[in-house]
Amino acid sequence: MEVKGQKGAIFELSLFIFNIFLYYSQKIKRKDLMNKILISCCVFLLPFSLWASSNCPHLISDFDDTLKAYPSKSMGRVVQHALFKKDLNAGMNILFRGLVSSFEESCASDSVLSVVSASPFFLKPRVTKLLRFHHFPSFNVSLRPLMERSRGFKVRVLTKLFETKPGPFLLFGDDIHEDPEIYQELKDKYPDKILDIYIHGVQKRDLPEGQIRYLTAFDLAIKEYQKGRVSLKVLQKIGFSLMNTSPWKVIPLYGHCPLTIDFMAFYEETPYPELAEKVQKRILEMCRARTY
Repeated sequence: MEVKGQKGAIFELSLFIFNIFLYYSQKIKRKDLMNKILISCCVFLLPFSLWASSNCPHLISDFDDTLKAYPSKSMGRVVQHALFKKDLNAGMNILFRGLVSSFEESCASDSVLSVVSASPFFLKPRVTKLLRFHHFPSFNVSLRPLMERSRGFKVRVLTKLFETKPGPFLLFGDDIHEDPEIYQELKDKYPDKILDIYIHGVQKRDLPEGQIRYLTAFDLAIKEYQKGRVSLKVLQKIGFSLMNTSPWKVIPLYGHCPLTIDFMAFYEETPYPELAEKVQKRILEMCRARTY
């Protein structure tokens, strides 16, 4: 994002509006000087407030299989990990912190991340604890009441977010359940409010046109780096995270694991080609081992 260029344009616009106001306010009497000063300040600062509100993307994410990692989809293991474990898909916390740090400071005054999950509401303390443990940026959590259907709950909560927040929004989900369809419904209804939709390709099923599939936090971060929303340093940290964690936190054991992958086409021109090569090699070795 070309923040500095936008700031300069907004500053020039503010000065222009301010000068026009001064020109037409000469007839204000001296006794109204204080009112004149107050109005002038408001006129000068208005474009800045508009700029800040329109350049603070809000992050919306699913929880299970998007942020939270599981070693298995057997009921016993899922319940155990949901209640007692804090395992995360490698690098997702680093990515979200990196995204927020690229926004303006004015964006950090409110929650910048909404986690909306069909997990039952009584797990909210566990979800909150995991997000805090991994130092996610300021967030709020919405979990499903027991008597409400998953899709209806998500559509209701997300629609309220879209109606009450100016956006724009970055959406993150996975392809195990209905995230692609729910997000597409929002895209059809609010086409100008969504920057991108990212779907964790656990099953690698077909996605609606325009949605972006990712395999790991690393290739997701590459895409966000290309869009100017995360730094190269964040990309490096995510790469190190993938190199130093359990394989099932990189790609779930029950998920699609490709036998060919090419990060180097992009990454060889960056200062960290060796890291990209190592990450790529590790993923390929993991996937090939699973075929035997």
